[in-house]
Amino acid sequence: YDYLESAYFLFHGESEYELAMFYLDGLLEKKDVKKALDYLHQAASLLSQRACLLLSRYYHDGQYVQKDQQKASYYYQRAVSIQGSEGYDNRIIKTKTSGCNKSCCAFIY
Repeated sequence: YDYLESAYFLFHGESEYELAMFYLDGLLEKKDVKKALDYLHQAASLLSQRACLLLSRYYHDGQYVQKDQQKASYYYQRAVSIQGSEGYDNRIIKTKTSGCNKSCCAFIY
């Protein structure tokens, strides 16, 4: 945790994603969804593909946030644009379109 927190201050997106997961899973003190979402948004702004994918799913499903298909699509497209960049996950992103008029919800299998 201390190393991740140090990396947070260096603006490292994947470290912020991991911190978000700690807060979301309640591995630190107690589950803190607000803090987790703050870390996820920051991680997404720092090009964390995993954070973009997770935020896309949350906005698509309305989990922890208000359902918003535009935001779901935005984070999905951001994840796709990160895919293929050097050092990022190049696994195929499969999309789920049920309940949505666009391919906006991303999952890595």
